[in-house]
Amino acid sequence: MTHTKLAWLFEILWLAFTALLTLLVLTPVIGTINNEYLTNNAVFIFLTVTFFRLFLFVKRVPYLSKMWMRVVLIGILGVLFFQFLISIQDFLWDMDNATISRFLTPEKSFEHSQATIDTYYYFKSEFILFATACEIMTLLLAVRLVVSMWQYGPKAMNH
Repeated sequence: MTHTKLAWLFEILWLAFTALLTLLVLTPVIGTINNEYLTNNAVFIFLTVTFFRLFLFVKRVPYLSKMWMRVVLIGILGVLFFQFLISIQDFLWDMDNATISRFLTPEKSFEHSQATIDTYYYFKSEFILFATACEIMTLLLAVRLVVSMWQYGPKAMNH
């Protein structure tokens, strides 16, 4: 296998691992938490792990070898940063102003057993954890990409 094929295989394996990790983290809350919040949380988990990996292995990612791809990704990260802030703010507003039923599926919204409440608190904690981690990794990855562009310059990359 060539180096390029191995790099793309590595990317596919990482995406599969990230998807599996996202599913494992969300398993306790699937069926209890409203799909709107579950989807946002899945995106935060998936992107946190993905951005962390890109931050660590920026030199090995095949699609980041081109300078223009790094510039595009920096722009996308800037937009995502503010979109994540809006999503986190909406979640916190709902936490402050809505009842627990707002976060639960219709089947669970009238059931306030201890297990349901514990699941809600688990979800709340891990949503805030991954949302904050995603914001931090978004900033760190953008800075890492800018530094790598300065460090290697356009001659070191195929532009």
